[in-house]
Amino acid sequence: MTEANKLAALRRSAGHTQQSCVAEFALEAARLGIDATLTVRQLRMWERELPPPLPHPAQQVVLEANFGVPLTELGFVGSRTSAAPRALHRP
Repeated sequence: MTEANKLAALRRSAGHTQQSCVAEFALEAARLGIDATLTVRQLRMWERELPPPLPHPAQQVVLEANFGVPLTELGFVGSRTSAAPRALHRP
């Protein structure tokens, strides 16, 4: 499996289309209280490019929660997730 296809493979194995994955992302972001969005266009770009562009920190948190794996297992390189929770922390 190529790096760009890891996200697509995990999405498909979870039974999601690109559209339903975007909807699930929105639900997870709301559940976590994180202001993050995702479009089908963005998801398509992540699935197509090698390596895919790194998501914004808030998106990283939601993606990891959604799929239950670190971003590197989704095919992303140079993850900033270690800094994401601090950046999103609300006093």
